[in-house]
Amino acid sequence: MKTSLCFLAFGLSLFFAIHSTASTLYVDLNSRNPAPPFSDWGTAATSIQDAIDAATDGDQIWVTNGVYNAGGRVMAGNLTNRAALNKAVTVQSVNGPLVTVIQGAGATNGNAAVRCAWLTNNASLVGFTLTGGATRNSGDAFSLESGGGVWCASSNATVTGCLIISNTAYADGGGAFQGTLNSCLVRSNGSMPNFFGGAVYSASLNNCTVVSNSVVGTTQCRSTNSIVYYNGGNNYSGGTFYCCCVKPSAGGLGNFTNAPELFVDGIHPSGTSPCIGAGTISAMIGVDFFGHTWASPPSVGCAEAVPLVTTPQIQLTSEPVGFTIGGASFVAGDMAGFNWLKNGTLLQDDGHFSSTTSSNLVATGVTFADAGNYQLVVSSSAGTVTSSVVPLVIHCVNWAGTNPTPPYTDWATAATNIQDAIDAASSNEFVLVTNGIYSGGGKVMVSDLTNRVALNKALAVMSVNGCANTVIEGQWDPVSTNGPGAIRCAWIGDGAVLNGFTLCNGATRGSGIITTNLHYGGGAWLSANGLISDCVLTNNQALYAGGGVAFGTANNCLLTYNTSQYGGGAYSARLNNCTIRENHTPSSSGGAGVSSCKSYNSIIANNYYGLFGNPDYQLANYYIGSIDTFTNCCVSPLPFRGSDNITASPLFLADNFHLAPASPCRGAGSSLYASGYDIDGEPFLNPPSIGCDEFIETNMTGPLSVTFNNPSTEVVANHSLHIFATIDGRPSSLEWLFGDGPAVTNLSYIGYHIWTNAGTYPVTLTLYNMDHPEGVSSSILVNVDPFLSPSLTSLNIVSNSCQFSFFAQLFVPYNIQYTSNLSPPITWQTIPQPIDIFTNGTVTFSDPIGTNGMRFYRVKGQ
Repeated sequence: MKTSLCFLAFGLSLFFAIHSTASTLYVDLNSRNPAPPFSDWGTAATSIQDAIDAATDGDQIWVTNGVYNAGGRVMAGNLTNRAALNKAVTVQSVNGPLVTVIQGAGATNGNAAVRCAWLTNNASLVGFTLTGGATRNSGDAFSLESGGGVWCASSNATVTGCLIISNTAYADGGGAFQGTLNSCLVRSNGSMPNFFGGAVYSASLNNCTVVSNSVVGTTQCRSTNSIVYYNGGNNYSGGTFYCCCVKPSAGGLGNFTNAPELFVDGIHPSGTSPCIGAGTISAMIGVDFFGHTWASPPSVGCAEAVPLVTTPQIQLTSEPVGFTIGGASFVAGDMAGFNWLKNGTLLQDDGHFSSTTSSNLVATGVTFADAGNYQLVVSSSAGTVTSSVVPLVIHCVNWAGTNPTPPYTDWATAATNIQDAIDAASSNEFVLVTNGIYSGGGKVMVSDLTNRVALNKALAVMSVNGCANTVIEGQWDPVSTNGPGAIRCAWIGDGAVLNGFTLCNGATRGSGIITTNLHYGGGAWLSANGLISDCVLTNNQALYAGGGVAFGTANNCLLTYNTSQYGGGAYSARLNNCTIRENHTPSSSGGAGVSSCKSYNSIIANNYYGLFGNPDYQLANYYIGSIDTFTNCCVSPLPFRGSDNITASPLFLADNFHLAPASPCRGAGSSLYASGYDIDGEPFLNPPSIGCDEFIETNMTGPLSVTFNNPSTEVVANHSLHIFATIDGRPSSLEWLFGDGPAVTNLSYIGYHIWTNAGTYPVTLTLYNMDHPEGVSSSILVNVDPFLSPSLTSLNIVSNSCQFSFFAQLFVPYNIQYTSNLSPPITWQTIPQPIDIFTNGTVTFSDPIGTNGMRFYRVKGQ
């Protein structure tokens, strides 16, 4: 705190003339029975001037809240003054200037102008806003063209604790002319540029703030403990200054040119303001603009540095989903301390709430219990102040609700479809959705395509128990999938968040001119700043692009079994820690997994183009010629755009998105792109895993079981057999034993092995986790047959075809080859008719051109 060097004695004092018969009068704009002499509130005058006219010197006139813009009196020429204090009276507001206004006819000089106030000697005006005052633009410059806000007969007329704003004068003193101003704020006033009176002319200013006026701030004034800054033209013209904040330097004792650094209200000094404690004690008069006691020494300006805090603001957070409450500005003095209250109760850090002793409260996740009223408490050596209440509002949705009543702010009145709750909510509020399949309701955002859920405002829609329990179901057109009967699952606007749902069976329009709003995003369409997180998008279709997701950002999502012409999984989206698998596009250039996306820490695997079951059904995670970029992704083939990608198989568990213990995706991501929680609500590690699932070994607990569901347990020596296991529970490690060697630990729920010798082998899979360090096992027997050389038999001519047979062993690939000449060199050619590797027994083969000449055949087994 700055210590003042100013101890000048000017002999200033504030006093009111009092006589033995002084009376008190009352003014109430809404008085129902105004009756002179207005001696109580029941008979209060409705205009200030009526009370003044009924008063005598020394009387006190109290004025309650209101905008007083009627009545008045002419004191010179033909210029009306809304309140003419033509007697030595005190006119004082009950509740201060922010709620009690004396208003002229508008800040335009001319014949229609009305000045706000006129004061004679020894009159006093306390605690008003003076606004909209103006003067004549001709006549006597002293009495008719000066003092748009207030005109004072001399320095013996006092104006205290007033806001003088948006007034004008044709000559001098757009805000105030002469008089003594104590603890006043003079702002946004003006006067004609051909005069020099500026905002305040020839007045004495004590602890006033004169800022942001369009003309010169002060002219020929005596200023003490005052701020004269940020005014148009010049801050001052002539006059004297003592202990003031004024620029340029005015000389004199205690003045300084540093910016005043005002609080956001433009009145109070901020915590670092040079005005704090820089005034002179000898000029302290009464209280500050807000009624606070002056410090000793006082601050410079109309307001003392007291603890202050603005109302905090709620801000949604997306990763992890939650909210922050903060952004408040405050004045606290030295060593500020912070605490947060919820419904009047002190909060503490508990894993859900954090930063409870800072200026910004952080909540990770959202539950219904978070609804309530929050306040910031700021404390210091200067005192303690509590902010206004900021309410956090939550709307509830329960498909099985029985009493849906807007605004759905508790479970008893929950909406039965999600869209109703969104429509009842405002920005920065939450919609919580409990378990169920939500297949009703919706909103059209463009043309005639319904979205089951349309987040058309910046709010968060969250499930209570995650995507496995909460489903948003769109609708396929019954004839063409994409068509007039289709309903998209979700439309997500700027600043909106959809978290923790399964989105399925959504589709788009199927005809017409292709537009992004109608033919993209079967599961979800997002605007540029829309977000979907911790969701599963499956079995959705879009006519043109983005079967699962189009545009926006997807965090920690699983996109599977979606279809579109371009980007079966996702199109033109940012994908952070997503898993995109088993999506489809009919075109080799469509990018079955992703198209035109930016992918980070994501798995893009086993996505295909072509017709299911046909020979052209091939891997197409992305279109190689597209603009996709990949960073720290698991994707094949290796992209030429991006960095730190891997091509190894991701190794899932049986659900095809949880990582197997041996997955190469564990710890292979970058912390630059992952934060918060995975699709199961578990925190990402550092470095994180690639994909939507994080693998945390210490969280692998609970019961374990394993069974086998292999279609065959027979294989030929030196040929591989895939063994499929069903795993229930959360294993931290897997161990395969194939009966002919050491344990194998780098596999998933699918074990594959090659036995070199015929025989019967026990295959055992053992699961481990924190609760089962001893392991839980199951076994199956595999018969390994010797590899037999194939032999052609039963050569016959049938219907002009050469027909023969051979014995085929299971899982052995065979080729039928022919040549027309056994003389060296022999050239064997393969007949392009594949033999099903699942055949186990006699195969009969026909060659339709074999009767047109001599041919020799052989069967090649590999």
